[in-house]
Amino acid sequence: MPSASVQMTQKLVDDFADAQEKLEGLEEHLEAAEDTPSASAIQKQQADFKKIQAQIEKFEDGLGKKPVELPDEKAYKDRRKDVTKLIADLSSTAKAVEKEIASAPKEVTIKAVTAAKGELLGKDAALAQALSKVARGEKGRTGPKGDDVEQFNHIHIGGNANKNLLFRPGSKLVLGVLEFHLEKGISDSNKKKIKTVANRSGGPITLKISGDEVQDV
Repeated sequence: MPSASVQMTQKLVDDFADAQEKLEGLEEHLEAAEDTPSASAIQKQQADFKKIQAQIEKFEDGLGKKPVELPDEKAYKDRRKDVTKLIADLSSTAKAVEKEIASAPKEVTIKAVTAAKGELLGKDAALAQALSKVARGEKGRTGPKGDDVEQFNHIHIGGNANKNLLFRPGSKLVLGVLEFHLEKGISDSNKKKIKTVANRSGGPITLKISGDEVQDV
């Protein structure tokens, strides 16, 4: 029976190695997200890979022998068909995984003082966005400074200057929410509110931001 050529066999071995690399990437995703919708497809491709692995490795070993040992034409064609299908299936699954990752809610965690808990939990898209900005390292605006007030920065929640998220810029520790404009010349009563929130300590608790929802972990 005719044999496959060295070039054909080497190309098959190389393609199988590419398939292995693609599969390993999908396996990493499977380990990180056990409930992924693509789990059954990845597991099937793991099984398909193992079915032909030993024979492909035998082909590779044959290429390294002297004289070279080549697979017969039928064995080559059967495995070429298997590898081509496996690569197509892996590519299709990889595209599905990319879509799953892109559409999955992005979870972010951040620390906050315990006293601020009641001001931060719940569904509020604007607040969740502001918290995510702090978690990513956005600095916001400084102060305003006041007597005996710990250093803090603030971010306008939803772009509203009358609703502000206070936090420590170095540690990203969230201090709470104040619902008035933080500007110079504010009333004494609002200065006291700033001092109370800016000087908060204790905790911290961990908040999880998923979509527009903020939860206590």
